[in-house]
Amino acid sequence: MASAMLGCLPSAGLCRYRCLVDLNPPVRLSSGTPSDFSRTSRHLLHKAEASAQPTTAFAHDNLLKESSSQAHELDSPFRRIRFNDGSSTEFSPYICGCYSLAGGHGYIYERDFTDAMELYARAGCSTFDTADIYGPSESVCGKFLKNWQNMKESDIALPEVQIFTKFVPNVFSNNPNFAYVERSVQKSMDAIGVSKLDLVQLHWWDYSMKGMLDVALALAELREKGLVTSIGTTNMSTEALAKIVDAGVPVVSNQVQFSLLDRRPLAQMVPYCKEKDIKLFAYGTLTGGVLTNRYLSRELVLKTSSLRMYSRILKEAGGEKYWRKLLGILLEISNRKAVSIAAVALRWVMQQGPFYPVVGMTSGDHFEDNLKAFSFSLDEFDMAQIDEVLKESKGPKGDCYELERNIF
Repeated sequence: MASAMLGCLPSAGLCRYRCLVDLNPPVRLSSGTPSDFSRTSRHLLHKAEASAQPTTAFAHDNLLKESSSQAHELDSPFRRIRFNDGSSTEFSPYICGCYSLAGGHGYIYERDFTDAMELYARAGCSTFDTADIYGPSESVCGKFLKNWQNMKESDIALPEVQIFTKFVPNVFSNNPNFAYVERSVQKSMDAIGVSKLDLVQLHWWDYSMKGMLDVALALAELREKGLVTSIGTTNMSTEALAKIVDAGVPVVSNQVQFSLLDRRPLAQMVPYCKEKDIKLFAYGTLTGGVLTNRYLSRELVLKTSSLRMYSRILKEAGGEKYWRKLLGILLEISNRKAVSIAAVALRWVMQQGPFYPVVGMTSGDHFEDNLKAFSFSLDEFDMAQIDEVLKESKGPKGDCYELERNIF
């Protein structure tokens, strides 16, 4: 069977929130053999199907814990979290990010990607994060959702899948009035193949441009009309988020950049969201792969749009010398825990709020490593070791996305 190859566009204009128009990388068909990535995903899926626990793809004694009053929502990817708006939507504490489909990450075979989606979903990570500017991402998610629903007809034990998308209005060339917002929401519904969106996360390019509150209120009206289940935001500053909430918009989440190299949300965003019971989704938790074992003995080459985007964060945090020192401590902790550096970096993020990480994927290559973040906790000694290095951090400073908003 031919596999669809999702072509990449030049990185210019494709940085996560520099894209000013609705870009759709071309989809090209390839009759080539499945890639190694796809073989990895399918191998793990076959292990899952042969297992006594069909929704897990690897055995780990501490990964899945029995439900109890003491159990924590970060103990297992199978736990479900509810929003504060009274909706029935539940989501996984580990969210799979689809940003790589926006382009700038080389060629991605659609079969590889959907195999990885199935792998994660069977392991409980059945919440996927996309956006209207991530190339063909919404339609790829829609195809997967349809196939998943067909599989659920014969296996009711499979978890429900959620597709969380983003609305990124092109405020530079469009008047974002109600009709524009409704058309955009309908376009996402059509691409995903649903009659109601699970979550729409609003991004606003420039706070000096008028209309942000009007658009947020339009989303609230569409929620009342039944087109949207829940409303979130992405990359909002604390001040901007407060304005939207104070206007009466029932915001349930804010997705922000957060990692060991970027701790800006801790200053203002975390206290505010705790007070308002707004969930915090964290992207960039592995800083484009910088906080993994991959770079212990490898030079950092900015070969993907994610790495180019996060390179500024690395520089602001203290540069390569600081990053290498942090990697050394994370390696020491990971060896003690018998997990990867990525698992330690993810676990640190998860224990800071809690935050719910949005981890990008293209295949199932890092599946086992990443999900081991649910198998352990960082204790006081681990945290103290990390804190000693973090004291040397020089930045980035300011509120969420403030640096990026000023330079893009």
